[in-house]
Amino acid sequence: MARPPKHPSLRMDRDLRIPVTLDQKRQISTAASRSQLDVAAWARSILLRSAGGATRPSRKKPKAARANPASHEWLLDALEADEADHKAAAIDLLYDNFDRLLADGHFDEADALLKIIPTDGPSLAFLMAVLSITLPATRHLPSRPAFFERVSQACIDQGRNPQSLLGGLRQWSDVHATGPRTK
Repeated sequence: MARPPKHPSLRMDRDLRIPVTLDQKRQISTAASRSQLDVAAWARSILLRSAGGATRPSRKKPKAARANPASHEWLLDALEADEADHKAAAIDLLYDNFDRLLADGHFDEADALLKIIPTDGPSLAFLMAVLSITLPATRHLPSRPAFFERVSQACIDQGRNPQSLLGGLRQWSDVHATGPRTK
């Protein structure tokens, strides 16, 4: 089965050339290898994370101006890491970046990403990680129920039982916030 086409906002069609010495290239390659990413994905995530502080929109702008999924190239890095079977690296990227969005109150941006994350290519572990990290913000993410249903269908398409895999990831409840109630 062919890989589904990338959403237009996730297509990388520009390059960035950075001159380095041979020793610097070796250091970078070693660091990327330790992170289980190729050099481009590793460097991209670090550069974008560093640039985030300098390029992050002012809080004075309306929320709609901040909702730009194209600025989240880390998502493509995570999808590529997942596809290359580097699940831990992919899930780390998801947790770090979704956590930052949600902690900063950028629910509109996180919600926009839920609309474009494919469910017919990534692993179930990847999709379950997205559901897990977004679970506490469910009431702020109107697209999450539809994303949950798409992941549930992906489970069925792969011959897996969605109830057993996703049962606790549908909706946040008091049990999640405080633990089970005891008498």
